[in-house]
Amino acid sequence: MKRTAIIMMLALAPCVQVPLNAQEVAPVAVSAEARPYSRMQEYPNWGEMTADALRAEAQQTIAEMEEGLRKVQSISPEETTWENTFLAYSNAIAQVEYLVNAMGVLMAVQDDVALKTAAEEVMTELRAAYAQAHTDAALWGIISQAAASEWAQKLSAEQRFAMQKIRNEFLSCGAALTPHKRARVLQIEQELGALQFRFNENLQKSSARCYVLIEEDFDRLRAMPAYMMEVARESAQQRGIRHEAYEFSLQNRTLVELQRYCEDEEIRKQAWQAEQLYGNTPEYDNAAVIMRCLELRHELAGLFGYACYADYAAQKRMMPDGAAALAFVDDMMTRVQPAFRRECAEMLRIYNAQTGKNVDALPPWDVVYAVNLLCQARTAHVQYDISSYLTVDGVLQGALALYSDLLGLEFLPLETQYVPDGHVGSPGAVPVWHPDVLCYEVRDRLSGETLGAFYLDLYARKGKRRGAWMAPIRQAEPTTAGHPRSVRHLHAVILNLMPGGELMSLAGVEGLFHELGHVMHAMLGRGVVREQGFMGVEQDFVELPSQMSEYWARHPEVLARFARHYKTGKPYPREELGHLCHRKSPVAAIEIMVQLRVARVDLEMNLHYAEKFRGKSFDAVSHNVIAAWDVPQIAGKVSPMRTVLHCMYPLYGAGYYAYIWSDVMAADAFEQFERSGVLNPATGAAYRRTLLQPGSSAPAAELFRNFTGHAPSPEAYLRRLGILSSPNHQKP
Repeated sequence: MKRTAIIMMLALAPCVQVPLNAQEVAPVAVSAEARPYSRMQEYPNWGEMTADALRAEAQQTIAEMEEGLRKVQSISPEETTWENTFLAYSNAIAQVEYLVNAMGVLMAVQDDVALKTAAEEVMTELRAAYAQAHTDAALWGIISQAAASEWAQKLSAEQRFAMQKIRNEFLSCGAALTPHKRARVLQIEQELGALQFRFNENLQKSSARCYVLIEEDFDRLRAMPAYMMEVARESAQQRGIRHEAYEFSLQNRTLVELQRYCEDEEIRKQAWQAEQLYGNTPEYDNAAVIMRCLELRHELAGLFGYACYADYAAQKRMMPDGAAALAFVDDMMTRVQPAFRRECAEMLRIYNAQTGKNVDALPPWDVVYAVNLLCQARTAHVQYDISSYLTVDGVLQGALALYSDLLGLEFLPLETQYVPDGHVGSPGAVPVWHPDVLCYEVRDRLSGETLGAFYLDLYARKGKRRGAWMAPIRQAEPTTAGHPRSVRHLHAVILNLMPGGELMSLAGVEGLFHELGHVMHAMLGRGVVREQGFMGVEQDFVELPSQMSEYWARHPEVLARFARHYKTGKPYPREELGHLCHRKSPVAAIEIMVQLRVARVDLEMNLHYAEKFRGKSFDAVSHNVIAAWDVPQIAGKVSPMRTVLHCMYPLYGAGYYAYIWSDVMAADAFEQFERSGVLNPATGAAYRRTLLQPGSSAPAAELFRNFTGHAPSPEAYLRRLGILSSPNHQKP
């Protein structure tokens, strides 16, 4: 989600060490008009982004980056300035960033085998070029000497902070290591890059096997929501089945829902068994990928002088080291544990009553079903189905209205068109990669400036990656007094709502608000170089604005603005909203413990790999490190880490805890709005000025304190969960 992830991706490949000033064969020039991935036009033509175009454009982009960095390298130390050294460096690598981001979006939203093959080739070349540049002795010499110069010490605080980030980027690539260590770092990063690609491919390919086809005894599906049945019926027809049949799959987002709602245990078991194939087949085995990744990360950390990868990764985080992060996770688990155990006990009582059983541990295929029974029991007093009041368009407009009022922004819907390669679109319309994609322009009402635009790709479809995320495409250039920016922001929000659905769940609303929170952070962030936008903040701070947005999504005053019945248009009863939103979730302890378990495994495997994981069964060890915190269930499931794509990338490797840590900070910060008024424009202006607008121009802890006046505390978060913490809590 942020630029650091892009930087690390580019560093993950080896290269032959060729000095930047060496003579090389120039690539065939590609005209600006023929560069769909990275040309500086306002809106890319996605239909022109073919595999062949990617290969040709990558060569040109690498050559331009190297030429820009050679100019920096050629400067004598006494001639260096902010503009010709650090700003020039930032501009030189920007074009590569644009190409990688556009390519990444396409790979995630469509299943184009030729493009993926080309992308894998191109990423190897890009990583190699990036790594070569950032380990070049002459370039590193200029950067380090400029940073230590007398003029550099007289720069503004923002410029000095940006300068240090750029210097640290070289250090993290191994610029200061011995040649032997540097060569090994490059080899490791090459293999890590390939493993990341394979992990993602394993998920995409294995997901095609994760389905249940029901062709008879349809009465067993009577508890399934009607719109899910329609999606499953259409999926079966797409498979070529002409008689009545229903396909529930990961790809159409109904397989987990089958476990959640179906009253037939045998079908729930089939659905669970199908889901277990995700990243877990002999040919698509992500456990093997993870174990190799951990081995390489452990070695990589050692080359830089760290005891473990979790400590190495902490260089770019608020938490000082892996032990501090694990202590935070363990403390949160201990605080949540009493409420978690109470919820589990209540869940088992309800499950036994519903099924006629008398068990003290659930079969693994019934965990989702049992949690839903508890959720239904705890919301039985709610008289109205909130989903019937949450239309996709209504929620979207409500979210944009909120950001408009609080942050002083304006959102203009743009005409879009899907133009396949070889076709000519109508002038004026914004090209998109699929007919369902929307696009909004963002303007700042305070300055009158157009900040940029963002795409919205809301619905699930085959070939599209699961999950929800905000994808940065283009970071705006730094502002210059009196001059409009020639390069503006361009980003994408990608969700996987039920295809063909008009309505959203409350969880879906939170997901949309979450990703739009990232967009607002991106649009408003300013800095003296691109590195100081939102994508340069500490990796465990980046989720704070998006988590803040989730609190607005569940607040009665905000929901009341757009919750209208999809047929009658009547507002959701106001008195019911208070009951619905009094805590984050009716099963808050169970839900947060799921995240904490993932965070704990992620930290343990990157903190104690050699002691606990090396040479052992990954699934078994993963289970052991979280057994005390799990729902009471019969053993048999595979590790959830097989499917957690985040943890394979540098941004979230040993850093998944950032979701909880950011949520803790968000809950604390949101109390500023609770005290002054959740829609108070003055507090919104302060939030924009102190937390969003600075981007990464100052340490995250300083930004947080500027808005709240204090350091983060978990008390507000625990109150929002409905959990009362005790000062005498003990670990299990």
